[in-house]
Amino acid sequence: MEALGLGATLNGRFIEMPNGPNKVITIYNSGILLNAIFHITGFSKYFISYEATAVKKRLPLLMTAYLAVAAFAALIIYAACAGITPPFIIQGIGPTPIGRAVLGMAIILIEVCSFFNIRYFTDKGTLVIRLYSTGLALFAIGLSGVFLQKAVGTPIGWAGRASQYVGGAFLLIGVLSFWRKKAELGVTFKEALDALVMERTKTLSRDNEKLCQEISDCKKIEEELKRQKELLGNIINSSPDFIFVKDTSLRTLICNISYAAAVGKKPEEMIGHTDIENGWDPELVRGNPQKGIRGFENDDKEALSGKVVHNTYDPANSRKGALIFDTFKIPLMIKTKKYSGFLVFPGISPSARRQRTH
Repeated sequence: MEALGLGATLNGRFIEMPNGPNKVITIYNSGILLNAIFHITGFSKYFISYEATAVKKRLPLLMTAYLAVAAFAALIIYAACAGITPPFIIQGIGPTPIGRAVLGMAIILIEVCSFFNIRYFTDKGTLVIRLYSTGLALFAIGLSGVFLQKAVGTPIGWAGRASQYVGGAFLLIGVLSFWRKKAELGVTFKEALDALVMERTKTLSRDNEKLCQEISDCKKIEEELKRQKELLGNIINSSPDFIFVKDTSLRTLICNISYAAAVGKKPEEMIGHTDIENGWDPELVRGNPQKGIRGFENDDKEALSGKVVHNTYDPANSRKGALIFDTFKIPLMIKTKKYSGFLVFPGISPSARRQRTH
């Protein structure tokens, strides 16, 4: 935040200078980008393992970092005032390509940081993180308004600034709430930060336990569905009748062993295929009025219309020869009340029994 603070504090001095708006935008947007880079770098430590810095080295490193940021900010200010940097905005036209690139990259990085903070922390009861994430989101929204402005001082630019001010207030409140918690606990900065980490760890542990329970429940449901599927398979396979289910395209969805064995196949070989593809006589499938054959498909389509079809004379070919069935085709319904297929219970008719005995 130091880079952004220095830029915002000093750039107001240059607004009245020749080409002042461009200098202001150059200094401010460069500070925002540096700020965004530091934010995303700090957040990345939650996903990348790193070796903790020794306690004795932390203060010198911190002071070096602050001095480096101050030096960079001073360099940007000097370059902008001396005309070394390319223009970031042209009054009345809008941001230049490099100006859009710098500000656009800053907006993306801040939005990413805000998103992941909200995604991983705001629902965990940590007020500090909630406030800080909200501040980042508002700040990114405000920068988007600045991104769209064609000149400094336009209404959309001021709307963007207002959002940045509100976002900055949230950031400040978030930081102050952390220091307040630190003061209430009477602990050092490190201890207060460790307390937040511990709070987060406990929350993650609870979430992990909940997730494990959900996985366990899903496994139980999966096992129960598997058991029911096996039970259904055992029931239909124990019947000598042909039992099968077709979809609205007249493809086999389910069938028992007797049905598949009639054409010399296994049940799994029948799934997804039509009757003709599965080896049934095309004439018996499509029908032949001249021979008095209704055909499987005609009964199938009638069943799909929602009717229970009872055919007392339903001829079919099989490996054991021609058979005539007394067939029931029952429509199956899904929750949307549309017919999704039908269930068939063909039993051998008396005429078929007589044919077998002769």
